[in-house]
Amino acid sequence: PIVVPVKLSAIAWSITDKQITSIVQLSPPSGNPPSPKVEIVNTYTAIRDQIADLVEHRFGLDDATKSSWVAVRKDLLSSTMNDVAAQANICISVSAQSAKQNASSKIKLPSGAGIECSSDRSCESSRTCNFEASVDRRDCDACILSRPRLCSPRVCAFGGCVGGGCTGGGCIQRGRDPVCALAQGVQNDIYRAEAAGKKLDCERLKATEKATCEVEKAGEKLLCEAGKETLNRIAATGNFANLDVGTEVKTNGLSVCLRDFKMSPTFDNVSFALDVNGSASADIDVKFVPLDIVGHLACQFPWTESKTFTASLRESRVNIASKVGLVVESAKARLDFAVDEIPIKARVSPSPTEFLLTSVNMNVSCAGMGLVRPLVVSLTPFIPELRGEIENRVPAQNVATDLDLPVQSIGNLKLKVAARDNPLAFILLGTPAQ
Repeated sequence: PIVVPVKLSAIAWSITDKQITSIVQLSPPSGNPPSPKVEIVNTYTAIRDQIADLVEHRFGLDDATKSSWVAVRKDLLSSTMNDVAAQANICISVSAQSAKQNASSKIKLPSGAGIECSSDRSCESSRTCNFEASVDRRDCDACILSRPRLCSPRVCAFGGCVGGGCTGGGCIQRGRDPVCALAQGVQNDIYRAEAAGKKLDCERLKATEKATCEVEKAGEKLLCEAGKETLNRIAATGNFANLDVGTEVKTNGLSVCLRDFKMSPTFDNVSFALDVNGSASADIDVKFVPLDIVGHLACQFPWTESKTFTASLRESRVNIASKVGLVVESAKARLDFAVDEIPIKARVSPSPTEFLLTSVNMNVSCAGMGLVRPLVVSLTPFIPELRGEIENRVPAQNVATDLDLPVQSIGNLKLKVAARDNPLAFILLGTPAQ
């Protein structure tokens, strides 16, 4: 069920001695109308001028009185299409469909020309070698100069006592205890030495890691360069084989759903995504005929094999973008769509490498399997197709759809219809048919 995304909110008429004009305002089913109400003086002239102003500025028609016309705003069409597509949740289910095709190709041994052996791997260590030395913060404050303390004896005679008691004492000057300060300095020297040792050890580890990385990086490049050279030498021996392939592809519960449909308000760009679920199976008949040096060294006799493969998309969502334009030439009109390139990424199971290495007929017919196996294994990392990873690119293309513009009858009057557009609206113009 699709709910109409707009409702009729207002309609206005203007009748002059030359033309009848009707303007219809549509708005979302809920919420306020898209434009604020305009207060118009209740006179014929005010209403006529207001409608004429709307026709010119909301639809871009500056010659509205010269012909019969129908116009619709582009933003209304685009928002309606977007809303309907979102509600519809459009999906197509495909099952029990099959297609057959035959192909013959010559297998050329790939060279190392396209393989890039330089690496962007960074060997800089992420270690941080900044170590703050600990600090001995003991308090070495002490009294370094004291007043002398004098005491006199108490003498008692003839019934009385004199003298006795002490005077003086106390600290005259305070300062750092030299013994404490010496111990504190020694301890801080130990802390600084420990920090310097940690930094030195860290820098050593950092340099070792970088050197190890550089060695590994150089080894990887040498290995890659050796692989490239091996491929170049093998490619120089000629072609490997002729391969005749008969394929019957069957879909297995395949469904394609339209998602995120968005037409631009100016109706010049459209984008959407296709969500693809399900898989396809392919019954493949292979005939292998060895060619040139490597082919005959590996396989002395032609061989045939039948196998069923399963294909699935590696990325289930396919994004598509297109530019849209109305083109009017003479009395004809068409919509032009410019569709960007579309990558289709699939995975085949079992992979061609697995198929080649486990083929019974290939093992029987090819006495040189010892040559074929390492060749296939060494080529697999460099050739996505051997890993079963297939990428097909649908090239960018232009699609044109002709718009049928028939002669329209209004009573006894027949009008010839022509199309045009401007930044605001699509317009159909009617002129008396000859």
